Amino acid sequence: MADERLRREMQENTSDSHDGQVYASLTARFALDQRWELKRICWSWQIHEESSVPRFRALTVIYSTQSGGIECSVFPDDPRLKVIGRYFREKLVHACGKEAVATTEVLRYVPGRRLTFRTGGPESRPVVGKFLRRSEIRKAYQGLVRVSTASSRSRSYFSVPSPLAIEENNGLFFQEAKPGTDLTVQLAADNFVDLLHSAGQIHQHIHRLPIEAPEWNLTIFVENLTAAIEWIKLFQPEQDVFLHGLRDFLVSHCPPVERAQFSFCHGDFSCRQLLNEDGSWSVVDFDRCTRADPCWEIARFIAFLKYDVSLFCNWHLEENNGNRSQLEEAHAAYLNGYEQAAGQALNRKKLLWYRIGAEIHYLARLLKRDLASRVVLERTFELIEGLRAKFQNGKERGAWN
Repeated sequence: MADERLRREMQENTSDSHDGQVYASLTARFALDQRWELKRICWSWQIHEESSVPRFRALTVIYSTQSGGIECSVFPDDPRLKVIGRYFREKLVHACGKEAVATTEVLRYVPGRRLTFRTGGPESRPVVGKFLRRSEIRKAYQGLVRVSTASSRSRSYFSVPSPLAIEENNGLFFQEAKPGTDLTVQLAADNFVDLLHSAGQIHQHIHRLPIEAPEWNLTIFVENLTAAIEWIKLFQPEQDVFLHGLRDFLVSHCPPVERAQFSFCHGDFSCRQLLNEDGSWSVVDFDRCTRADPCWEIARFIAFLKYDVSLFCNWHLEENNGNRSQLEEAHAAYLNGYEQAAGQALNRKKLLWYRIGAEIHYLARLLKRDLASRVVLERTFELIEGLRAKFQNGKERGAWN
């Protein structure tokens, strides 16, 4: 029966009547003997059908060295998050009726890792549910509780979702569904300056929230940075000399750890986590919140703008220098908003060091997701080299001994 269902799903998903997107992921570990050990290959064809009743379909193939075999599944079945299938087939029907299942909207699905969906809750109010691995669910939910409490007591001009319930045994929690659409679909050539200025102000308000969270570790960051460089070398061996020099440069210029300057950080702050509806802002997805150097998260936000927003991706890839200057204008708008809210300037030298690291992580992620075209590689290598030269020129304000 399972094979027959898989065959039917493949026939439906490969028809010409639907557009889909592929989520691909290659996971490996850089071992102590300086070799890569393959852990997981994932390929998932996902279709979000836009209609009066949204429908999500996914056909997933995973190879894992742990199991030693290939697993094929059709959503909501998931060999690594088995509770998803049971929940969608039984619990939602029991709790909300069949109509609720029909109107459940899948927002994001990472096979074997996480699922985010929106559905009807008490009094027909929409709620957002999240499936995570059970080892992660309590930490994520408790983080949201702390953020929601602190945000409600602050004078921030944004809100965060209220936590509603947790089912730890199922690896599931529910939170309030916030109105609005995320910033990735709102940014355009005629509004990006104002919107990113607001994003910078919001980010600074997040960093001033008085919340305890697990502490970020600079040593681990540098280790991951080194692994990311080795990962890029695996796919771009012709860049070995450049990448080897880049690694030595970053390690030799590593900034000092200044825990007194650490602040609460979102952990995954991006345009995808910012919702806006007519000037009413919300920030979501605090699953990875941490206490860290704010320059680390600021640099990551800037580097990943071109990953999250198609407009900025196009500007990054085009040969037109005017478009690239607009991308710099977008960065400046965000940083101006942040510094205005902070009432002081950022350490631009430290920010530049973290920016180079973030660009390396950006490129490694594209290779992991099979999204790195030749043009992407060329432009990003060119950008990283330009940032390193800027750092070596020593013109950025701020210094460390």
